[in-house]
Amino acid sequence: MARQRLLFIYNPMAGIGKVSERLGEIVERMAEEGYEITVHPTRAVGDAAETAAGADGYDRLIVAGGDGTLNETVSGLLRCSRPPLLGYLPSGTTNDFAASLSIPKDLFAALEIALKGVPFQCDVGQLDDRNFVYVAAFGLFTDVSYATPHSMKTFFGYIAYILEGMKRLGDIKSFHCRVEHDGQVETGDYIFGAITNSLSVGGFKGFTGDHVLLDDGLFEVMLVRQPANLAEFNATVGSLLKKDPNGRIDWFRTDRLELHCDADISWTIDGEFGGSRQDIHFTGMKRALRILVDPQRLDKLPADPGQFPAPAV
Repeated sequence: MARQRLLFIYNPMAGIGKVSERLGEIVERMAEEGYEITVHPTRAVGDAAETAAGADGYDRLIVAGGDGTLNETVSGLLRCSRPPLLGYLPSGTTNDFAASLSIPKDLFAALEIALKGVPFQCDVGQLDDRNFVYVAAFGLFTDVSYATPHSMKTFFGYIAYILEGMKRLGDIKSFHCRVEHDGQVETGDYIFGAITNSLSVGGFKGFTGDHVLLDDGLFEVMLVRQPANLAEFNATVGSLLKKDPNGRIDWFRTDRLELHCDADISWTIDGEFGGSRQDIHFTGMKRALRILVDPQRLDKLPADPGQFPAPAV
């Protein structure tokens, strides 16, 4: 009987090299499960996507890296005719999507799930020709995570992001947009917009709304209107924290959206630069990805429980 094949893609730069430092132990654990293993360290942007696109014929693909490496790997898998099951070892900075799936940060705990977990079918977003796993965003806060000093993030958390945004109030750039979805049209000057399928963004829970499901085909959309002054900015911040629209924020769920802007907008896709464009077309692809999760935590997943039938007695 032929041995099952496993492709291991890892980002040597993620997590300050912690995967590289323990590579021998990781591969040894995989070998204990009887796999024929191919190991591929990523070397450049796009490498994980191209490697995953050639994964037909493998039984399992395990990827180690941050949200950007996961994004590339998923984009590549979607090009396969028979994609293997995906296991994920989160080793980036925030690992938002892993947190939503209750995949632990501990490397070897995550590896056990990647080797022995059960498949979960989750949604994938498509922004024009780019796929995304959990977020596509534009505007004010999309670059604050890079501009805020790490020490500030550590000690002040979300408040650091708010303070950084307030310092920039005089430089806030808005985008006049027309948003079409589900037979409705919203028009306005927006300083921030996000299309998400996650319980957290940038490590902050509750940011995406209530009752989020990762497998219903619907993505949560948030559009923040331009404040006219500091008082309105503070009111907007309060609305974000309370998840109360308050006339300054448009919140809705959809599986399809068109956004037309009067100028090019730079997008962030799964934490990485996603290009600039004036018009975008978004589509939610329901249950397009099979990723391995902890069978002991199925009742904790933000998902339709019917996806996991009770085991036969």
